[in-house]
Amino acid sequence: MPLRFTILHHTAHPTQPDHFDLLFETAPDSLLATFRSPIWPLATATLIEQINDHRREYLEFEGPLSNNRGQVQQVAAGTFEFVQRDESTWILHLSPDQRLTFKRLGVTDQWDVQPSPIRTPTPL
Repeated sequence: MPLRFTILHHTAHPTQPDHFDLLFETAPDSLLATFRSPIWPLATATLIEQINDHRREYLEFEGPLSNNRGQVQQVAAGTFEFVQRDESTWILHLSPDQRLTFKRLGVTDQWDVQPSPIRTPTPL
């Protein structure tokens, strides 16, 4: 079953440089697993940080955040499916043709993410 994701460009945060928040459902109607990335789109292996889960409202939200925490603008959204998901590895197939492989670095909140295109067979 496809799940939803969104990528938010988070700017003007008082204590963080501008970054991208990658938010993913982990089950239908779940809170959103959230990661902070310095770049988007991910074209090469990138170190990201897992942060607290976010409310589902962020799937649609754009604008200023409460308590002067900056603002967010959606730069990507869609659906995905988990190919694998365990404590140390997540493999996500983002529609239509992108795969992200998340590898947890030890017991920290740091993850190494490797993007790769999903190759479709060429018709004969």
